[in-house]
Amino acid sequence: MVMITIQLPQAIEDKARELGILTEEKIARLIEAEIERQREEAIVELRKTMALLSADFRTEYGHLSEEEALAMIDQWIDEVARKALRDKATEKTRQILAKLDALAPQMTEVEIGQALQEVSTKA
Repeated sequence: MVMITIQLPQAIEDKARELGILTEEKIARLIEAEIERQREEAIVELRKTMALLSADFRTEYGHLSEEEALAMIDQWIDEVARKALRDKATEKTRQILAKLDALAPQMTEVEIGQALQEVSTKA
């Protein structure tokens, strides 16, 4: 339990006392009612947003079955995974080329092959 002190204009305090709403129980119920009202308001807003997103999705992709929607999501995941692999391969290639650029004047062709093999096995 906590104690809360509030300041009210005298006219509001007078009216609240007259109506009997300055008791602990009444104030607690008022606060609970406001919490519930805000929760319900948030639910309504969430449903509106979901309806708009759903309508936008249907406009762009049509009505999809669950299987079609899952296949589309899988495709998006695959595209992201392929991009990540490409990025990793590009970075490894840059590392190999940087090492070759730094060492090439001092290395024989066999040593270059060994260096490439060493870098590729660390991947």
